[in-house]
Amino acid sequence: MRLLKIIARLMRDPYSFKQGFKRFLKPNQRSIQTKPNPLHRLVLGA
Repeated sequence: MRLLKIIARLMRDPYSFKQGFKRFLKPNQRSIQTKPNPLHRLVLGA
């Protein structure tokens, strides 16, 4: 459900979304590097 909150924040305020998204990604950085997460790929549009 965290993802829905992030999307809702994007709709309201793109700048604070970017800031929050960076904070959201930082703790997950290591796990993304070790094994690619399909969800992150979907979110980042890669």
